[in-house]
Amino acid sequence: MRLTRRELMHAAAVAGTALLPALPLLGSAAEQCAGVTLLLDGDDYLARESAAGYKRALRGMGDARTIIVPAISTLSLACATALRAKVQAGRSVILESALTFTDDTSTEQQCRIIRDLFGFPVEWPQEQAGGAASYIQYRWPVDALVRSFGQPVYIRNDNQRAIAHHPANRIVAARKSMGDGEVVFLGSPLGPLLLAEDREATLLVRRMIAECV
Repeated sequence: MRLTRRELMHAAAVAGTALLPALPLLGSAAEQCAGVTLLLDGDDYLARESAAGYKRALRGMGDARTIIVPAISTLSLACATALRAKVQAGRSVILESALTFTDDTSTEQQCRIIRDLFGFPVEWPQEQAGGAASYIQYRWPVDALVRSFGQPVYIRNDNQRAIAHHPANRIVAARKSMGDGEVVFLGSPLGPLLLAEDREATLLVRRMIAECV
C-alpha cells in the first residue's frame, strides 16, 4: 500500500515548519561532527551505537554537508519529508537501515516511507542469516568487502545505482539523485562496525562522505 496524497501533503506541511539546519523534528535528536549531521531516530540503543561509530570514523575529516540517519527503525513520515526536501535543495543524505531489527508491526510502514519518499523499493529478506558470517561487496565509492551486521534488507533493481551486493547478487545498497542532491540507502548498518574500528568499513564510510560533499 502506497502513501496517499493526503498523507504526503500533511507531512510536507508539518515538515515545512521544522526545516531547521539540525532537523530537530519530533523525537529526533541531531548531533554535528565534522560538518556531518547525525540525525538520531529517537532514543534507540542501536541508533546511538551506530551514531557513535560514525563520530569515531569522522574524526579528523574536513567539513562536509551530509546528513546521516543511523540505524533507521522508526523514521516518521514528517521527518522523512523534511529530509527529502533537504536532498532536493542540494544536500546529501545517507539512510542506514536497521529494519531487520524492528518488530513486524512497524516494518511495513517504514518500507512504505523509504519507497514513496526516496524511491528505494525495499524487499524483506525471505531467508535468515545462518551461523556463518556473511559479507557485502561494495563497489562505490571504493571496492570493499564489509561484514554484514545482521540480516540485510534488499533493494529491487529499479531507478537507482547499485553500490553494494550481498551473495546471490542481491542489491543491498544504492544511491540516486533527487533534485540538486543525492540520497544513499544502506540495507545493512555500518555504524556498529565503525564503533568496533573495522578497517574496511571505516575506509568505506570516510570515502563515502568525501564523495557526497
